[in-house]
Amino acid sequence: MKLELGGLYQTDFDDLPIKIIGFDDYEVLYDSQWEEGKWMFSDNLRRKSSFYRISTDFFKKKSSFIKSQDLNEKEYEIFRPDLPIRFGRYRDYSWNNLKGENLENVEKELSSESLNINRLFLIPFGPKGGLKKSVQIESEVNLTLFEVIKAAQEIQESVNNEMTNGIGIFRDGFEKGIPSYYIGEYIDRANNVLN
Repeated sequence: MKLELGGLYQTDFDDLPIKIIGFDDYEVLYDSQWEEGKWMFSDNLRRKSSFYRISTDFFKKKSSFIKSQDLNEKEYEIFRPDLPIRFGRYRDYSWNNLKGENLENVEKELSSESLNINRLFLIPFGPKGGLKKSVQIESEVNLTLFEVIKAAQEIQESVNNEMTNGIGIFRDGFEKGIPSYYIGEYIDRANNVLN
């Protein structure tokens, strides 16, 4: 089945239609109707929201296409489907050992790649795995992937000194109209991307 940004789908796991607001080979990010004609995210763009996500393979097996529908201008501006769903995933590093040579290696790999955005929220996690208060980072120009990783390392280390099973940055949703990402380990919190 072909996936379409903004497309409406009927699923086996929800009675009302859902709308794709982002996707890649591994995950589908979607909005859900909570009553006829009312959308959880599209009708609440000023709130803080964490996107619904599901593995792409599961979505394709459990969904059927209803119709094409483009995201409107405001949805596109807030949802930012052009941004990566995940980046900076390294199995062999921990947020607490990302210093010196390890940090230099990441800088070499990621400093030339940038996001098409100059600010975002990063959400760290505590020692027991719960999410902590988000922190906004920004730059005068578009943020490089390395700038985000470096900021994430500083933020994460300030709230949790436990060693982690790798590192990664994963799309969460939006806050105050700005994209948000959660700081994670190599494997995402939903276990949709294992490799």
